[in-house]
Amino acid sequence: MIKQKKHLKNRTDHQSLKKEDSFWLEITRFPWLWLIIFGVLFIVYGQTLAFFLGKFDEEVIITGNMNLLRDFGRMKEVLFRDAFLSNIGSDFYRPLQNLSFMVDAHLSGTEGWGYYLMNILIHGTTCCILFYLLILFSDNRRNALLLVLFFAVAPIFVQAIAWVPSRGDLLIGMFGTFSFLSLIKYLRTNDYRHLAAHILSFLFAMFSKETAILFPVVFCFYYFLMEKTKKVSIMGMIIPVLCYILIILIFLYLRNLVINVPATGKVFGVLPLIGNLRVLPEFIAKFILPVSLAPMPGFTFLNTSMGIFLAGLLVLAVVKNKSTTLLMTFFGVGWFLLFSLPGIMYRHDFGNNAYDYLEHRAYLPLMGILMVCFFQMNRTENTKAGKYYLPIFVLMIAGYAIYNYNYAKNYQNPLTFYCLAIKANPHSALAYNNLGVIRYNSKDYHNAIHEFSTAISIKPDYAQAYLNRGNCREIINEKKGAMEDFRKAILYKPVLFQPHYNLANILYDMGSKEEALKEYNMTLTLYPTYTYAFIMRARLRYQFKDYPAAFEDLNHILKLNPNDTQAYILRGKTNLMLNNREDAYKDWKSALVNGSREAAHLLQQYSVQKSK
Repeated sequence: MIKQKKHLKNRTDHQSLKKEDSFWLEITRFPWLWLIIFGVLFIVYGQTLAFFLGKFDEEVIITGNMNLLRDFGRMKEVLFRDAFLSNIGSDFYRPLQNLSFMVDAHLSGTEGWGYYLMNILIHGTTCCILFYLLILFSDNRRNALLLVLFFAVAPIFVQAIAWVPSRGDLLIGMFGTFSFLSLIKYLRTNDYRHLAAHILSFLFAMFSKETAILFPVVFCFYYFLMEKTKKVSIMGMIIPVLCYILIILIFLYLRNLVINVPATGKVFGVLPLIGNLRVLPEFIAKFILPVSLAPMPGFTFLNTSMGIFLAGLLVLAVVKNKSTTLLMTFFGVGWFLLFSLPGIMYRHDFGNNAYDYLEHRAYLPLMGILMVCFFQMNRTENTKAGKYYLPIFVLMIAGYAIYNYNYAKNYQNPLTFYCLAIKANPHSALAYNNLGVIRYNSKDYHNAIHEFSTAISIKPDYAQAYLNRGNCREIINEKKGAMEDFRKAILYKPVLFQPHYNLANILYDMGSKEEALKEYNMTLTLYPTYTYAFIMRARLRYQFKDYPAAFEDLNHILKLNPNDTQAYILRGKTNLMLNNREDAYKDWKSALVNGSREAAHLLQQYSVQKSK
């Protein structure tokens, strides 16, 4: 009788288990999985569609290049610019990121919603791909969904979604994981359609961010050490390996054409790597317990020690369950370390006077930690602790979603962004300077001066902060202070042309015209096509009665800008002094076409003199 009751109980438990599995199977089918993930994301991140552009580097990359981005006829030019969309060719080459910005610009122009919508869509797609990837490792749909939802709302990724320049990390996350997913399916089916998807998505990942060059290491490790049911022989891997090599070589060739200013050893290399090792525990800490999140963070003792502690707990769990999960855990940890490597090898030129790291760089690496958690959850779900996974994760996902929603508000506009950056990292001279620029653009000059002065107190050789403070002082008529700031900017960064030009203008207004001429000369040495400096130098040369030199400057201006009214007027006056009366008349007629009243007056005078 007792045996019969036990048998009935076991059968009831089995039926209940099958019913639970059936539930998770149903809600993770298409389209329910996608609806759940995107529904959660739009609840959490939908507010970003009302956010403004202009935060750190957004004005440099997006709003400052709007004419370029909104012209599909210039697509080739966009593809052959660096990651800052400049012709300088510095540091990074990410053509697919640039191309995606063209799509955004056509959607919303200078409004932020198109850019942030694209980020949400990419993030959501990546989360769905991650789910499919996890269930290829082990068909535990409940654990996979819980972890992917946790990843979707993790507050550390707010920067990846609510800040446009993080696009490269989102793209490499999406294409890289899909390439890996397609590889596993190819290995298990020997279906060349999966091989084609694998190679194509690796190509897209490679042109999204340079870190993708490491994916072949992951692919080969998985093939040789992890995949147990592969139907593809080592000969079948020749085609993908050759494709990896070809894609990487093409990328490096094109990158070499675009990048003319490679990073120095101070910015990228072994020394920054050593100084940035604390990034690893801080990524782990902020992923699991999001404390001290910041747009431009510095290292903190709390996050570093907490990350080491959490990593230690993970090691203990692995050691305890090493019989079945050691290799898979090693793979996840390897993924985390490998894809963290490029980011921690890079350090801003200002060091910790800018930031120690950026949180969006954790997007791809932390997928490895997600894998480790998945392997450990599967191994322990039938233990006493495993019975609490579902309620624990439901509470964490709900709590983190609420925290995420509130924290993301700090990315609403440039002012809230930099206020948080300074609050979280008061050693960031870069953040103070950029906040000063925001106040300057709002014509809040006195508070802008305060921000620039704080930046200078943190970094006394900060040339751009001196230049910016000098601009403010010039506007509020503190000419002496402005001149001192411009001279400091020149001292600390001689290659800047703006302080020379601004200093020359003040000297000109003060009547020190010979000194002003020297500064205009230096401005044009540094920036040979700066028309404002040419027109001012031409004006000075005209006043010094050096008419041939003035005439030469004005010709140069009109070559650069054939519609420059002031240049036509002054060249007309110069021609008159050189007794080229007909040429003077032609110049003033050209200025008159552009609606110049001064040109009309000069032509009237010319006609009166000619009639006499």
